[in-house]
Amino acid sequence: MSLSYRSYLGDGVYVGFDGFGVALTSEDGVRILDRIVLEPEVLGKFEAYMVSLRRELSAPAPAEPKEGK
Repeated sequence: MSLSYRSYLGDGVYVGFDGFGVALTSEDGVRILDRIVLEPEVLGKFEAYMVSLRRELSAPAPAEPKEGK
């Protein structure tokens, strides 16, 4: 199946849409080496993970305990 809206992400990784799911491929410049298709339910879980990760990474670090207390 052909991928539409195909885009290069970097490091030999491409993303595209196959009409149903989002497909990630790794390529060596000549051929596709690996392909992972994220179906809508899995893509939703991945998006939720990214929101959670961004929230965690942007949260302020816990304060260091002060010495002598």
